[in-house]
Amino acid sequence: MHKAKISVHSVDVKDMLRVFLIEVAAREKGDLKEEPIVKRLRKVHNFILC
Repeated sequence: MHKAKISVHSVDVKDMLRVFLIEVAAREKGDLKEEPIVKRLRKVHNFILC
């Protein structure tokens, strides 16, 4: 039930933050390493500014 609630709300969050959003799939805390996420954010940011 918890997972279903999150998936419903994630659509709302994506709509609000469309310009600033990247999706990071993580099952464990170790999947959330900062460096790869920062690289993806910079790549998206550069694409938007071009």
